[in-house]
Amino acid sequence: ASTFATPTVDYLVVAGGGGSGNAYGAGGGGGAVLYGTNINIPANTYEIRVGNGATAGQTIGKSTTGFGATILGGGCAGNADWGNYPTLANSGGSGAGGKAFWGVDSSPSTLVAGGVGVSTKGTILTTATLYNGNVGGTAVQQVGGNPIQSAGGGGTGAVGGNGNGSGSQTGNGGNGVLVNITGADYYWGGGGGAGSYGSTQPIGGLGGGGS
Repeated sequence: ASTFATPTVDYLVVAGGGGSGNAYGAGGGGGAVLYGTNINIPANTYEIRVGNGATAGQTIGKSTTGFGATILGGGCAGNADWGNYPTLANSGGSGAGGKAFWGVDSSPSTLVAGGVGVSTKGTILTTATLYNGNVGGTAVQQVGGNPIQSAGGGGTGAVGGNGNGSGSQTGNGGNGVLVNITGADYYWGGGGGAGSYGSTQPIGGLGGGGS
């Protein structure tokens, strides 16, 4: 908990990122971002919890909370060994990408990206800007033994890239949002790049997106 003697602050918080999937899996979504300047904080004692990234078995990164705001963590990608039906991409601050699939089903629902959840600013941070994120990319189904690439996770500044079966690099994570709160420009809340087979490895989005 923190006690604020100065009533006006610049405020930037980012929630934890979502985890990627295994076996050529999709990228996880970036955590939502809340940014504001010259915000009047009433004198009081406040608890601020900064969310960590997701760990194995979770569906969403940890949320960040403080001053009545709840900023959602990024959605985790679906997990399954290759050839098995993966679980659905999860929604969050930004949604995870859809996972590529090998099988006879022509339109498995697991190809679909995760959506965007609802973060809240509360009553104190109403003048701050909430970057609630973007959806992940959509995956494709593998044909024969051709190259395959799952989809990237969404970022706060851009959607995740779609997957492909051509060997190109499209399943990149969505970029985060550009914020200067330290005197230098940095991106925050980037989405994760997808896994691939026989193709150019995707990259994470600017602002912390892994690959």
